Amino acid sequence: MIYSFNIRTEDGRETQFYMTAENQQKLYRRILSTYGVTKDNVEILEEYEEDGWGVKLKKSYIDHNSKVDPELMKIANKLFKEAGRKDEPQKTEYFKKHKYSKMFDIESAKDLVPFIEKYKKLKVYWSLSDKRGIHDYYVFVK
Repeated sequence: MIYSFNIRTEDGRETQFYMTAENQQKLYRRILSTYGVTKDNVEILEEYEEDGWGVKLKKSYIDHNSKVDPELMKIANKLFKEAGRKDEPQKTEYFKKHKYSKMFDIESAKDLVPFIEKYKKLKVYWSLSDKRGIHDYYVFVK
């Protein structure tokens, strides 16, 4: 089986790779030994299988019909990269002081694109999570 997958780096960028493995568990082990990246930062996009002289798509985990505007993606990447840290006491105080309407949890810069289209003002922040080295990102919107 040939897998197409994205690896998310610490600064939020995603890089696409291809690798062969018998199943997904072995793929995750191989990615960990090759690139030193855990399962949390890997997104499997598609599975291919060998068919005679070529390969054919077996399963796709992404929606090919949804296109993201590149300009909005640049803005989202910039906002995500410039995110600051705000933990709980400062988080609620800042939210009330600047009169934001809502707060949403996000995982990556791709999650920001619908908010950029819908809201006028966005602020992205992160807080420490239970696991070491993992950040919980959220966005304030007006």
